Amino acid sequence: MPPYKGKVIYVDIWGTWCSPCKREMQLVASIKDEMQNKDVIFMYFASNSPEATWKNCIKEFRLTGPNIVHYNLPQKQQQMLEQKFSINSFPTYILIDKDGNVTDMKALSPSRKAELINRCNELLTK
Repeated sequence: MPPYKGKVIYVDIWGTWCSPCKREMQLVASIKDEMQNKDVIFMYFASNSPEATWKNCIKEFRLTGPNIVHYNLPQKQQQMLEQKFSINSFPTYILIDKDGNVTDMKALSPSRKAELINRCNELLTK
């Protein structure tokens, strides 16, 4: 069974060089805390980000916990991911339902906390 089957996945495609990405990340801790006992996974894909800077951002924005997963893929893999999902701006947020279907290619940002939490809860009940 895939590790995230039955869970809603909030994907954040970002970069350490991206100011808007980091501004939004400052807001994630309270969302993560509010959703910690629910089947929601916060999955981060860093684009074009040096390893040390990437790790510093994770620590700085308290983006750790049992419901958070980070990837800093090799450049070719990241490019394939971004092409597959037609990513052309950062940050990009995507919501995936419990069955693994992409439901929101332009998901709400953390700055829209209440709406984002409502949307995640809605996907959890389907």
